[in-house]
Amino acid sequence: LISFLSANLYAQNYGLDNADLSLFSRYRIPETTVKNFMVQTNLNYTSSHNNNSQPNQKSNSLSTIFDYSLAPQYFLRKESDDNSLFLNISANGTYARQSNKNQSTTTSYPIVGQEVSYSFSENDNHNSRSRVVFDITSSCRNYLNNSMIFYALTSDMRLSLNDEYYTNSLTKRDNYYYGSKNQNYDFQFGIGWGKYRNVTPVVTALRFQQRLKQLNLLNNDLSSKAVEDLAEQFSRQDYYSSVYNRPDKYFWRDIEKVLINDNIVSLNSLNQYANSYLREVPNEMRFIRNEGLASGIGLEVNYVNNYYSANYTYYNPKISEEFYTLANAYIQYSHQLNLNSQFGFLLSANGGPNLIKNAITKQRYMLSAQLGYDYELTDRIVASAEENFSLSFYNSDLQEKSLYNSVSLGLNYFIEDNVLLKASYNWRYSDDKHISGINNFQWNSNNYVNLGITYYFDRGILYM
Repeated sequence: LISFLSANLYAQNYGLDNADLSLFSRYRIPETTVKNFMVQTNLNYTSSHNNNSQPNQKSNSLSTIFDYSLAPQYFLRKESDDNSLFLNISANGTYARQSNKNQSTTTSYPIVGQEVSYSFSENDNHNSRSRVVFDITSSCRNYLNNSMIFYALTSDMRLSLNDEYYTNSLTKRDNYYYGSKNQNYDFQFGIGWGKYRNVTPVVTALRFQQRLKQLNLLNNDLSSKAVEDLAEQFSRQDYYSSVYNRPDKYFWRDIEKVLINDNIVSLNSLNQYANSYLREVPNEMRFIRNEGLASGIGLEVNYVNNYYSANYTYYNPKISEEFYTLANAYIQYSHQLNLNSQFGFLLSANGGPNLIKNAITKQRYMLSAQLGYDYELTDRIVASAEENFSLSFYNSDLQEKSLYNSVSLGLNYFIEDNVLLKASYNWRYSDDKHISGINNFQWNSNNYVNLGITYYFDRGILYM
């Protein structure tokens, strides 16, 4: 056991501890532009006809199912270290119709001397459902004149329409209709100071350097520029699947270009083992590395409208509305203590009134905090500890409140062949007080222990 842990610790230190921590603070988000438009559609029609004949009963049934879906989507992301823009426009429409027609004739043979009797039954019903969802999400962040001051805008608009009809051609009293219209519009504007970056690509570049050494393709450490160039390329990996049908091929083609341009090494002549050993690096399990300090204040406007309607005799159309104007403030910080661990925290607060007259909830306020520490014991063992706390107030005059606290400890061990062993402990505490005609107090304290194993099916199958 000691030899096993020593070997893994040595492998981890070999690739990371020789590097300079300032690589994290010097990392800059590369200029990247990704655009994508795609349309997904599906058409399905199924028909079945069944006949059944018995001495005293004959029946036949006809069933048809038709469904169609159409989902266009436009995606745009432009980002650099000073500016970012994200836009996603999507629509999703589905229509389904199902018909069932059944006929049955039953013959009764009574006592000799009595007449034969017949009974006939028929059922013919149709059910149709339609659903349309429109969603527009956008965000932008811009820094002013190369300073640390920025402004940010975000919006999320979602509209959902649902209709369902049921018709029985033989008896009109069984017909019904149900429909709903759900709207959610959220807009935020804020100003802030500081920079907070995801620097995980730097660790990926350092791990890539380690494996180049282990394959005897590299004798010395990479230069800071080479690490930064590789980190920029690794940061773009997720975008390739939005542009190419074979993203892995084109991603590693561009990694090869970086290595050649920096006069490091060429990967063209590698054998299958070395090639697979290097390509495993971006897919290794590791926690998200963040570096920096950022804080800001802002204003949020959130409007929610839900409308439900049906033709039931006992059902009346219902509508619910919420219209909040919320002020918010936050501060977040994360720092790499060394090349194996990081510390971070997030503190945020928001609150404001509901502008809807005679609303059940007149205002809401929330304070939340998050504190975390992550440590990589080896290149395949990650330990984490996290504390989450939130305190919410609704209707201050009635003193409604909700308190939540959670402490989590986790240990993940990533084995070869995409096997993950994981163990975690979580303690949760909640305390709620709500006013609904009478005082309602409720508190809970729960402990959770989880042991599990996960296998990732993201490799091809080799047939011998």
